[in-house]
Amino acid sequence: MKSINKICLTLILVCFIIIPVIAQEKKPLTTPTVTLKAPDLVVKEIKCGPGNKLQFTVVNIGTGPLPSGWKAVADVLFDGKKMGFIDLSKPTSGDITPPGGTAIYLVPFDIVKPVAVRVVVDATNSIKETNEENNVMTAKVAPCEKTGLPDLKVVHTDHQPAGEIRPGQVIRFSVTVKNFGTGVANGTVKPDGSTTSNGYMIDLSLHKKPIGDPAKPHILPSPYIFTEGMLLKGGRISRTVDLAPGASKEYSTSVEIPKDIKPGEYWIGVSLDPFNKVIEGPPTGEEDNVVNHGIIIK
Repeated sequence: MKSINKICLTLILVCFIIIPVIAQEKKPLTTPTVTLKAPDLVVKEIKCGPGNKLQFTVVNIGTGPLPSGWKAVADVLFDGKKMGFIDLSKPTSGDITPPGGTAIYLVPFDIVKPVAVRVVVDATNSIKETNEENNVMTAKVAPCEKTGLPDLKVVHTDHQPAGEIRPGQVIRFSVTVKNFGTGVANGTVKPDGSTTSNGYMIDLSLHKKPIGDPAKPHILPSPYIFTEGMLLKGGRISRTVDLAPGASKEYSTSVEIPKDIKPGEYWIGVSLDPFNKVIEGPPTGEEDNVVNHGIIIK
């Protein structure tokens, strides 16, 4: 009987002491969760700002700052068309470097009519963020200030040397543009030297008969032989300046007459704002953007 009691006591010890210890030894160890601190950039607001310029706000909603020496850009699209990019490290005010940081960007894109504006922050994925899926915002934006509209018109043309022109000759062609409207006509070169595609250009094309409005872009032929309505070589004046109401500007460029052209009377068509980048108003609006300059090929 004593031996039976000893066996029972041994089993009790195994069940209540040894087995729990073994089970505890096999229990997996848990690793403490470590949360990495990282930035997270989002667009908080898109709106029309002072001067009918686009303005948007970016916030760093992450738990960490942007890295030292960071560089990032934001893409801006109007109705799905890319207007350009903005350097996020150069805000108008504020700073998105620290966690919770906010910055405002007043950018040189004009709101001239209601437009769907899309802003994509960190468009090149230069910043490692906690969430890469929240960098885009789209909003409908309309002009917020009443401003006048420009009205561009060609007021003078000239070619040098004057007189008859030979096939294959390079001439210097000048055109003077004036703004008869009450708003600024945006050019492609800004006062700080930066460029934009959101400005007027001038096309010089060659025709057998005069052309009329509306202005449209022309194509440079290849090979460079005479084609009705062809863009002359050197005939796209793409670097233009802003014109305030009442201001005028003379542009000059060298253009080449095709070598195969036959003698006779021709017209150099001057198409102002052929890509229709400038919305024009009174007195004549878009109805006077084409003029013709007669030449004689001998």
